[in-house]
Amino acid sequence: MAYAWRRAVKAMAVTSTTTAVAFFANTFSPLMPIRSFGIFSGVIIPLNYFLVVMMMPPAAIIYEKYKFKKWCCCCCGTRSKEEIEEADKPEKGKLGTIEKIFNDKISPCVMKTKYIILGFSAFWFIFTAYFAVKMGPMTKA
Repeated sequence: MAYAWRRAVKAMAVTSTTTAVAFFANTFSPLMPIRSFGIFSGVIIPLNYFLVVMMMPPAAIIYEKYKFKKWCCCCCGTRSKEEIEEADKPEKGKLGTIEKIFNDKISPCVMKTKYIILGFSAFWFIFTAYFAVKMGPMTKA
């Protein structure tokens, strides 16, 4: 994990920096909404970078160290050494923890409600398109 983290930090730093600089370029715009958006986005990108760099490794370690049963938010107990050793040696064709969650819980839920999700998405698209068409130029400075 340390090796991957060191490499990822450098790569994410480059991409986050270029994205933030691109957004900060909007501060030269004479239009106030564009300028505000550029400043907001230019500040949020580095903050997001630092949160991801500082929060994801501890979150992954805590997740691997403790058992979480039925989506509880508290520590239900530490794993035994046998469980940790078994988790470190994944078998071929065996699903990992995240894959099990998506395969057993999320995917069936999405498949059961796919028409509801599709309908809501269509409604949201029409709702936002209606207001987008009604937008016009700024009337006040």
